[in-house]
Amino acid sequence: MLTCREVTKLVSESMESRLSWRKRVGMRIHFMMCVSCSRYRQQIILIRELIHNYLSEEEGRTDVGDHLSISDRLPEPRGGSDF
Repeated sequence: MLTCREVTKLVSESMESRLSWRKRVGMRIHFMMCVSCSRYRQQIILIRELIHNYLSEEEGRTDVGDHLSISDRLPEPRGGSDF
C-alpha cells in the first residue's frame, strides 16, 4: 500500500502526466482510506483551477502593466503588522 508521502508525490505527478494503471489504482485505494490525502488532492485541484482562472482574467486586462510582479499586485496587508 502507498504511504501518504508517496501519494502526495503522485498527486503532483498526475497533474503533469498520466500515471500507470497500478499507481492510479493505488491512489484510489489510499484515498478511500485516508481523508487527509483525499483533501490534499482536492485542494491541489482547486488551487490549479483558481490560478488558471486568475491568469485567464489577467490576460484580458490592459490596465495592469506587464512589468509588475505578483507581489506588487497584491493588496497591502491589513493591520500593518511587519514580519
